[in-house]
Amino acid sequence: NPGSRVLLAFSSVAAILLSMGSAFGLCAGMGFMWTPVHSILPFVILGLGVDDSFVITSAFDATDRSLPTVTRMRLALGHAATSITVTSLTDFTAFAISTSSALPALSSFCVYAAVTILFLFILQFTFFTAALCLDEERQRSRHLDCCPCCSDACVACCVATPCCSPLPEEELGGEKDEGGE
Repeated sequence: NPGSRVLLAFSSVAAILLSMGSAFGLCAGMGFMWTPVHSILPFVILGLGVDDSFVITSAFDATDRSLPTVTRMRLALGHAATSITVTSLTDFTAFAISTSSALPALSSFCVYAAVTILFLFILQFTFFTAALCLDEERQRSRHLDCCPCCSDACVACCVATPCCSPLPEEELGGEKDEGGE
């Protein structure tokens, strides 16, 4: 349905995966070792990234829907940016300070974490906010989440897909057929 945000959720996960891929590649390229301890890092970053996405989306949803999307995003980031910046900065600083640990595995883990948090911060404010704006435009034009090129009026080809089920007639502004057809 047009109000669904499945693709936006995938965009959030994509931003998180891109930050991890970029940071892990950069750190490995710089010669930092990978240890079994590092396998925890994706879960830490997933938690941080999803939280950032929720904060941005919540601030965006709290804005006046009658305003243009760009204005709404500017207002939303005016509220959400402080929270996300403080959280990311404190996490980055904590991991950056811990890179001076005498334990090589812990030091390497903290380098990977600090760099990943930096990439995540950048991608949340660029990639995810752009995805949120595109999703809002999709919703305004009443296009489906699973098939953004299709409107809710042309779902005959994919009506069996749960995310593509058509809206009830009442929501479309029409009246329901009394004959059951």
